[in-house]
Order: sequence, then structure tokens, then C-alpha cells
Amino acid sequence: MRDPNIRYKKLKKPPLKKARSTLWDYPSQHYGHKTQGSPHYRGATPSHVIWQFVEHYTKRGDSIIDPFCGSGTTIDVCRDLGRIGRGLDIAPQRDDISQGSAERLPFNKNEFDHAFFDPPYADNLRYSGKKGCIGETKYEDGSWQQSMIRVFEQLDQVLKPGAFTGVFLCDIKKKNGAFFPLGPVLYELVPEHWGFEDHIIVPRHSARLQHDRPRVQNNILLRGFSHMIIFSKP
Repeated sequence: MRDPNIRYKKLKKPPLKKARSTLWDYPSQHYGHKTQGSPHYRGATPSHVIWQFVEHYTKRGDSIIDPFCGSGTTIDVCRDLGRIGRGLDIAPQRDDISQGSAERLPFNKNEFDHAFFDPPYADNLRYSGKKGCIGETKYEDGSWQQSMIRVFEQLDQVLKPGAFTGVFLCDIKKKNGAFFPLGPVLYELVPEHWGFEDHIIVPRHSARLQHDRPRVQNNILLRGFSHMIIFSKP
């Protein structure tokens, strides 16, 4: 516990640098002296992860679409790196994010250079509660998989040839012990003519993961890593 009589010096965040391997660790949720997106948004993507994708797979001036933009983290990272970020969400959190469904993208054919998104992990978290929200779909009955197929079909239309798409997601395990490998299953859902570029592991950082007891209720292990899977449109 902190001593209230002692003044603590705020630690500086480490400088950003490109990862040299397929292990993308990150020291904090946000980089720099400000936040990217909202720190209060449930299920927000670490901005370090988006920064790595943008740095590795895009160039200055490229346009990047995020169809699950949440609180706008992708838009903020793109702005920092001289890219053009566009965001869409079924329940937008700010004015520069368009309202709409990732299953019906309201954009022109071949409009964007690349895409990044962090989709709902089936019904693992409750987001908007709106009809049509992919966060209301289930893995068990295949509705999440069908929604993701439609998302990729839409991206296939709005992305330019040669586009990279980064997908950040985590496997889930429910209290009844059912394990749903969303990461590996994603490979089966992309259009057949797309290519697989890479599969990156991102360790997860959470206060619960630092606890002495590594398991939670019903003897279920906490998810210790996320997947970052890179696809390409020929």
C-alpha cells in the first residue's frame, strides 16, 4: 500500500519501438503522455498493438478502416502516425466514428488501403445490447462464425488489392468449462483467395493475471495471451 506521506515520482512510459519478433508485448494500455481512445471503454484494444500493426504493415498516408472502432483507439493511432483512420461502430462513442454494422459496410469498393479490427469475442462481453451487435452472437450455435464471414466478405469489397488486415482477438473459456478457440477458427472464416501473412502472440496484462492464484472459479485458467493474425487481400 502506498504511504500517503511520501510523494511518488510518476514513471515515464518507455519509448515506442517496432517489435523484432512475433511476440508483441506492451508495457501499458496507452503510449505517450495522452490516451488513445477511452481508458474507460470495456474491452479496449491496447494502443501499442495497433501502433505495431500500423508501423509494420502500412505506410504514411495510407487509409485504414476499423469496423469495430469502439472508443476510437485506431483513429487516434493513425493520426499519430500520419495515416488516415476511419471508424465504424454499431454504438459509436464519439462524433468522428460512423454509426453502422460491420456486416454492412457503407463504403465504396476498394476505398481503403488496409484494415484493423478487434471484434467482440462472441458473447464473452456485453457491449451495446443492440439488435445486430456481433457481441450478442454465440460461438456455440455458429452465429458468431457466420457474422465474421459476412464481415470479411464486406472487407473484401472495400479494401484495395494488396491490403493487409490485422485481427486482434482472444480465445474464450466459459464457466461451464467450454473452450472456444476463436483464434484458430478465424483461419477458416476468411475468403478463400486471401492470404495468411503472420500469426503474432500478444501477452495479456491484467491485475487478475498477477494474482498468486492462477485460476478463477470452476478451475478455469485465465486467458494469458491474445492472437494478432494478419491476412492479405491479393
